[in-house]
Amino acid sequence: MAAQKDTADWARFLIVSCARWGQKRIPESDAALAELIATTSETGAYQIAEAYGYRNDKDHAFEWLERARRQRDAGLPGLRTDTLLANLHDDPRVGCIFAHDGPGRRPIEMSERNFFAELKRRNVYKVAVAYRELRART
Repeated sequence: MAAQKDTADWARFLIVSCARWGQKRIPESDAALAELIATTSETGAYQIAEAYGYRNDKDHAFEWLERARRQRDAGLPGLRTDTLLANLHDDPRVGCIFAHDGPGRRPIEMSERNFFAELKRRNVYKVAVAYRELRART
């Protein structure tokens, strides 16, 4: 019974946060997202990432996706097709979620600027510049 209530709570907060955001009712959306974070941050990082992804807040979404990866969230395999995270599908950081470069790697927690700095450090900066230019044209 308690598990059902927990499930109902996170689903309700996620839906309300996205719906209110879509209606441009930002304070109500923020309140629902804050409640989602307060009640499910230990087990619902993927759902929190969905809310940020829907808002097109990519840096926060990737922070929560990294947390979901560390929590071994069951939702991660659906990331590439998740409609709430559609704003992230073309971001190169998505591939970092599934890459395993060894213990302690935390590529998703970086901002886009830091991500490009990391690419430069790994000698793939030309690819990063080409990607940035392509995004600027669209």
